[in-house]
Amino acid sequence: MTTKVHHVIIQLSKPSGDSAGSVAEGRYTYEDGTVTLTDRLGAAVRDGEGKTYGQKIAEGEDPQIIAGRLTRKFRQALRGKGAHASDFNRQIRYPKTGRR
Repeated sequence: MTTKVHHVIIQLSKPSGDSAGSVAEGRYTYEDGTVTLTDRLGAAVRDGEGKTYGQKIAEGEDPQIIAGRLTRKFRQALRGKGAHASDFNRQIRYPKTGRR
C-alpha cells in the first residue's frame, strides 16, 4: 500500500500596499499518528544537516496544521538562522539614479 502525500500551503507574509504577500507550499504524509514532511514522491525531506521533519500528534490535532508548522520550520532551517520569510522573493526596489 502506498502512503498518500498531502499538500499544505502556508502564508509567509500578508498582502500589504503594492505587495500581494507570499506563501510557501509543503508536502507531508500522515501515518500512524505522525506527520512527516516529504517531497512530492513521499520521501522524507532533509535540511542541510540531514535532519528530517516529523511530529507525532495528539488526538484531536489537525495534521494539516502541524504540517504547516513543520513546513515553516523546515524553510527557516534551509534559509539559515535569523532569516526572515519576508526577505525571500521580495520585490527589489532600485533607487532612481537620474540616468536615462
